[in-house]
Amino acid sequence: MELRNSNTLSTHYADNPEFGSLLDEGRQQSQALCVLMASINIHSGVAVVTHADSSHTNLEKLSIRLPNDIHQMLAMSAMSAPIAAEELALPPELTCYENTYIVVKAIKNVHGAIEYVALTFLKNKSLSTVQHSYLDITRQRIEIALHYHLAKHPYSEKLSQQLALLEKVSEVSRVGAWELDRESGTLQCTAIVKEILGLEHVGFMSYQHILDILTYEERRKFITSLLRAIKRSDCFDFHFSLRDRNKGKRSIKFTIYCQLEKRDGVKLKRLYGAIQDETQTQLLSDSQNNFADYVSLILNHIDAVVMTVDEHGTVLTVNEQAKPTLGYCPDELIGQDINIIFAQSATSHFPATTFSNDVSTRHVRHKNGKRLSCEVSQKQCNIHQQSLTVVTIKDNSVHERDLTHYKQLAFEDSVTGLSNLCKLERYINEIGAKSSSIPSTRVFMRVAIKHISEYEDVFGVATFDYIMRIVSNRLARTFSSSAYMVAKGERGAFYVVPMQSFIDSITSCEAISKVCNLLEEHVLIPFTLHNNALQIEAETVSCTISSKHVSYKKLIDCMAITAVNSGKAMNSGSLVHDVTHINTQDIERYSYIKRSLARALSSDELFIELQPQYNAEKNIISSEVLLRWHHPHLGVIQPNEFIPIAEEDDAIADLGLWVCDRACQLLSECLENNVTTQLSLNISTKHLARADFVSKFVATVERWKIPSNMLTLELAEGALKRGISIIQSRIKVLSEFGFNISIGNFGKAESNLNYLESLPIKELKVDRLFIEDIDDSDQKRLLVRSICNFANAMNINTVAEGIETDHQLSHARTCGCDCFQGFWLDKPMSVDVWRERIFNAQ
Repeated sequence: MELRNSNTLSTHYADNPEFGSLLDEGRQQSQALCVLMASINIHSGVAVVTHADSSHTNLEKLSIRLPNDIHQMLAMSAMSAPIAAEELALPPELTCYENTYIVVKAIKNVHGAIEYVALTFLKNKSLSTVQHSYLDITRQRIEIALHYHLAKHPYSEKLSQQLALLEKVSEVSRVGAWELDRESGTLQCTAIVKEILGLEHVGFMSYQHILDILTYEERRKFITSLLRAIKRSDCFDFHFSLRDRNKGKRSIKFTIYCQLEKRDGVKLKRLYGAIQDETQTQLLSDSQNNFADYVSLILNHIDAVVMTVDEHGTVLTVNEQAKPTLGYCPDELIGQDINIIFAQSATSHFPATTFSNDVSTRHVRHKNGKRLSCEVSQKQCNIHQQSLTVVTIKDNSVHERDLTHYKQLAFEDSVTGLSNLCKLERYINEIGAKSSSIPSTRVFMRVAIKHISEYEDVFGVATFDYIMRIVSNRLARTFSSSAYMVAKGERGAFYVVPMQSFIDSITSCEAISKVCNLLEEHVLIPFTLHNNALQIEAETVSCTISSKHVSYKKLIDCMAITAVNSGKAMNSGSLVHDVTHINTQDIERYSYIKRSLARALSSDELFIELQPQYNAEKNIISSEVLLRWHHPHLGVIQPNEFIPIAEEDDAIADLGLWVCDRACQLLSECLENNVTTQLSLNISTKHLARADFVSKFVATVERWKIPSNMLTLELAEGALKRGISIIQSRIKVLSEFGFNISIGNFGKAESNLNYLESLPIKELKVDRLFIEDIDDSDQKRLLVRSICNFANAMNINTVAEGIETDHQLSHARTCGCDCFQGFWLDKPMSVDVWRERIFNAQ
């Protein structure tokens, strides 16, 4: 407990002139405008200046109101960040510093409570490293000086002895002492006070914590009694009840004394008194007439058999729970040897000499002869100089059965019976926790069954589950539980994890090859379904992770790398099994790109290239804008690698608007030079689906004063299938603003010609897969001709992309394509080359 004498000593030494010199040094070293030391009421936030640097001694005894949350700020850090002075209620004497910034530093007493603060006024909002260090050093020097002088005080040792004695007396008597200083608002108390009030978890207890315990009606009565006591200069007792952490009711007695100060009228100086837990006294008083019945009632409602046994093993008492648990009435057991309920074996016999204080699981015999698995606890005690043992027997059979059932629900897949992702996560985290200091790697493999949607559509859900059970049974037989962890993953996916760790990449790759061979030989083999052989096709992704970095989140991130084609294809030698491996370098590259993407825009690492589109007369009519990234360490990173990473968060929106801005800048230059052309921009579906896409995109175009018909917005065909409603609405709005809408990769996805009729599409780009084989395939030429005829009938232009030979260009022109794009005509070029090409052409 902090006695008032301790605070008096601290205040006395705060008047020492040494603090003034410390403030002067701190001001000079930190280049501050003013440095003040103030005593603070931590609850009200009012600080009274006790010392100032030599240039501001006139500010002593000045009051400053700090922010209301100053207690929380200083509890997290001994020194706050710079606070704008205008946010504080500064007195008139400090209005000259209202445009500065204040750093508040906590100065604690020897008990760890904040007693003073140092206020430093600075010109700038941000602190340099040197300033921050000097400010903290000044705070520490003031705090050390305060502690030093307090420790050297002649009454310091005597005070410590008094404090220790008071704590000991309070602990023995179970009566807590407390004191509340009105001026500082500080509540001081012995440790037993927190225990009585159930506030052991509170580090620094204030009077507000006690008020929060009281109900509204109790608080009103307490304040009324307090005002009456102050008026009469008297003390009073206040009784209230509270609920402890076990929701039990406790009766508390509060004794309050008031110390008044008669100066300029009657003024309350401090409150002090005692606090006592009267719960036990109250309980004994309520139950002294029927104590035996009270105890019996409690024992009979305990969900366990409770009996007392003497030193010879004779049962003296037993509660009524013996009937439902063991089948015996209490009277049938009283006076009997306790061994009638325990199995007769050397390990389970209960001789009187082996009674000890322990808890164990034992087999207990029911009256009908059935053996029960029970939790048996023994506790020795002495009552009236007689040695007794209290034996508690609790039936665990239902609990164990329920526990097994809940574990199955939590950690097993309901369809296949394999471990689920929760069990896999738990296993992987255990691996990470047990990793040794020896460098090693772990192998993880994900086997995904192909065409699962087709299986469900064709055979139905029940048959699909049957297929999954066949695969899971083969996996369980092939990969023993002692060497592999096999788990059911996402829809149609399984995880195979070797339990062994590997010392290098060679051994880990050998383990991966072994698993792949076992999959092809024993798992991915045909099976009979509806009297026909069904071949299972799968795609396996493997990755290696350092043992010390193993975690479930890391595994999921590694598997996500395949979405950006970072994996390395492995030759499995099977037409039904595709194997991809992700090594440590892939993981590091993926993570490095993901971290670097945020600064790519600000660091001016992005640039654009343009690839012209030609009409049948070989005139440039438009150009596609292509985004590129030149990383300072990785070099040029291709879009198909960083665009999917950007689409994982909001970075794709920033990239899309940046490309739009650069394209509008180029078109603005063209208009200034009387050059007419169009640019085509690739729009991400995730960016287009954002609610603010249209407003920000249109604002960028209008800022450059570009006619909207000079821009063509290209969407992948698959986007119209994945988000048809929201994407359709965005397309219609953009078309109303005058932008041209183009559908890229047409024919590659599951084409739905209905949207060509319902949406304002101006252009179709025939996928390069059709153009690549247009020379040798009559069927491909027929498909391209059909697309062009259909588009021409709907007044939609067609673009053949991927032209790489003169024959492809000729066939595409013959099939009816309007425009052409590809390496044969022009490769993507820099902005300067494109600008020269366009300007010279016109």
